[in-house]
Amino acid sequence: MATLEKLGFITTGLDVNEKALSYAAKRTHGKLIRQSIFRYTSAKRYDVVGAFDVLEHIRDDKGFLQACYRLLTVNGYLLLTVPAGRDMWSLVDTQSGHVRRYEYEELLEKLHSTGFKIVRQSYWNSLLLPFYRVWHNKKEVAAHLQKMPPIINMVLKWLFHVELLLSRFIRFYNGATMVVCAQK
Repeated sequence: MATLEKLGFITTGLDVNEKALSYAAKRTHGKLIRQSIFRYTSAKRYDVVGAFDVLEHIRDDKGFLQACYRLLTVNGYLLLTVPAGRDMWSLVDTQSGHVRRYEYEELLEKLHSTGFKIVRQSYWNSLLLPFYRVWHNKKEVAAHLQKMPPIINMVLKWLFHVELLLSRFIRFYNGATMVVCAQK
């Protein structure tokens, strides 16, 4: 939310988890609401709805997408990030409460059947995918929370910046995360 506010958005955050809202309250000026998207009703419609690493936790992901669709203005945008690749399922996914990892065709079919048009789809964590596969499949969540040695952290940050620069010019066709911009 704080990043979106820096880009000029007026934000509203919706979460069922009190700890998540407390964490957000320290970092955002936006309105925070403790509510499930399935029960949330509002006369207000939003220009943009973002669900960043959320959909993979929801059993009824199609219902979640329908709720997002209802909250959007005409021609509003849905921004999504989800973990990609069923073949990368690991203990980390289980411990993180993931219900699924997505394949390209599956997610796009669910978005289309809900009424969304895909504006742009790409992947993230593409340059780091080989490292990610090894690291992700061998470690538990607790290991991911440990601080990296400074030299490794510096190299990983550099690769992230290179990927960010490249993503302005090319579309990645594989990665650990799928990024989607869809329009109502």
